[in-house]
Amino acid sequence: MSAAWNESDFRDIQADYQKLQRKLEEVRKLQVECKKKVVAECKAIQNLENGLRMGRNFADMQNESKETLRVQLIGRQRELQDIEATLPRQNHWFLQLTLGGLDVTLLTKKDRYLYKQQYEDFKMRVTTVIGLLSLANLITYQQVMDASFQFLLVWYYCTLTIREQILRQNGSRCLSLLHCF
Repeated sequence: MSAAWNESDFRDIQADYQKLQRKLEEVRKLQVECKKKVVAECKAIQNLENGLRMGRNFADMQNESKETLRVQLIGRQRELQDIEATLPRQNHWFLQLTLGGLDVTLLTKKDRYLYKQQYEDFKMRVTTVIGLLSLANLITYQQVMDASFQFLLVWYYCTLTIREQILRQNGSRCLSLLHCF
């Protein structure tokens, strides 16, 4: 009896997994379609802006109407940027080099916020450990401790750079650690 019950559960899991795979494929297709539409809409807005700037096709409009249209175009561009931030895009060259073709797009604002919080927590914890280790290294100089300190610094900066690139890939405006050098 228990073997049949386990088999039934396993079949349910398989069915749910297959359903999940189909839904993920649908999401990927919708993302590609949405990306194409966003790019087309951005081009249309750019053409409208160029037309407004050059005065083409808008000569008969009043200045107030032109200004209203400009404000609407700016609002639409911001909305499209928000939409585009949740769509997959090609990774920055550094991420492409370190992670390969892995998609690091975080789909929701909540996910992006949580990742940024984890990034800040990571910086605080590791900075504290580095500070304590450097103080211990000053007090009692040992080669093993110094080597572990140097390794920790290199690992920290490498990890921090990758995390910053992931944040930037997802629309964060954080400054790079390397911009100071």
